[in-house]
Amino acid sequence: FMIFWIILLILVSICIKYSLELRKFNSSAELIQLQNPTNTTINELLNKKSPLIVHNLASRYLEIDDLTIDNLVKNNPGYIIKDNDKHILFSSFLEENQQISENPSMIKDLKIEKKLNEILKTFTNNLSCNLNHKLNIYKGNYKINLNRNNHDNLIYSQLSGETIFFLFNPKHKNDIINKENQSIKKWGFKISLKPGIILSIPPEWFYIYEIDENSVLSSSYYDNYFTYVYNMIK
Repeated sequence: FMIFWIILLILVSICIKYSLELRKFNSSAELIQLQNPTNTTINELLNKKSPLIVHNLASRYLEIDDLTIDNLVKNNPGYIIKDNDKHILFSSFLEENQQISENPSMIKDLKIEKKLNEILKTFTNNLSCNLNHKLNIYKGNYKINLNRNNHDNLIYSQLSGETIFFLFNPKHKNDIINKENQSIKKWGFKISLKPGIILSIPPEWFYIYEIDENSVLSSSYYDNYFTYVYNMIK
C-alpha cells in the first residue's frame, strides 16, 4: 500500500514539473525557418519555444495538387459533410462561399489522416499522446478571432490556397486580449502560409488568421502523458 502512494506521489510530481515547464515561454522568441526537417532537428528547435515554419516536409507525404477545393470535391462526389448539427453537400463549395472549421471527421473521410500522422511523427517523441487532426476549408473571406494554443504543440499544415497568420508571444497577453484583430496585429509575427508549408505554434502562444479567397488547412495537436490532464482542464 505504501508503495502505491509513493508511486502516485512521484507521478504527480512529474506531472506538476512538466505542466510548470509548459507554462514557461520564451519572451525573446523569434520566428524560425527550417528547410531540412528531421525529427531530431525539429525537437531541438521546439525546445527553444519559438514559432517554427517547416518547409519540405508536407510534400513527402501529401499530394498537394490533389487537395484543392475543386479536386477534393471532384474526388468525393456526393460527399455530405457532417459539421456539428449541419449537413452540407460538399459540391456546394463550388457554387458559393462556405466555411468548415475544425472538423475532425473529414480528415478520415477524405483519407488524409494517415499522411498527417506521418507528418506528426516528425514532431513527436516517446512521451507524446492525444494526437488529433482537424480540417478547415474556407471559400471566401474569413477572419478567425484570437485563440491560444492549449496543447504541447499546435501544427497547421497548408494544403491548398493561402492563410495569413499572426502569432503573439504570451508576453503581449494584456495587449491583445478582448481586442479587435486589426488593433493587435502590430504585436504579432505575420506569416503567409502557402501550400506545403507547416507552422508549429508553441504552447501558450496566441494567434489569429485570415483568408482572402480559398484555403484548405489542417490543424493538428498533441500533448504528452504528463501534461494531458493539465491541458484538458486549464
